[in-house]
Amino acid sequence: MIRTGAALLLAALTGACAGPPDTPVATARPLVVVSIPPQAWLVERITGGSVEVRTLVSVDRSPEDFQPLPQELAALDGAEIFFSIGLPFERTWLPRLTRLQPDMQVIPMHRDIPAGDSDPHYWTDPRL
Repeated sequence: MIRTGAALLLAALTGACAGPPDTPVATARPLVVVSIPPQAWLVERITGGSVEVRTLVSVDRSPEDFQPLPQELAALDGAEIFFSIGLPFERTWLPRLTRLQPDMQVIPMHRDIPAGDSDPHYWTDPRL
C-alpha cells in the first residue's frame, strides 16, 4: 500500500505542478502543506526536494487540540496541495482552510488505509 500511496503522491504532484506546455518554468518550488512533522519528512523524501513543504502543526504544538494561529493560517498562502492524513483536527479545519485557499487541492494520504482503525497513528505502521 505504501507503493500505491507513493505513486499517487508523485502523480498528484506531477499533475498539480505542471502547467501548459508553453508555460515558462517557474523558479520557485510549488508549495505543499502537511499536517504534522513526520508527514513532512515523508513528503520531502518522496518528492526529493522538488517542492517546498510546510507543516501546519509545528513540533511544539499538539494535533490533539490544534487551533491554528493567524501565522499558521498564513503559512497556507499560495499552497497548491494539502496532504491530509485523517487527523481529527483536519475534519474540523479542512473545510475552513479550503475556503481560505480555494485553489488548493486536498489529497488524502490515508485514502487506501482501512477506515476501521480508529488510531490516528495507523498511517505510520511500517506494515502498511
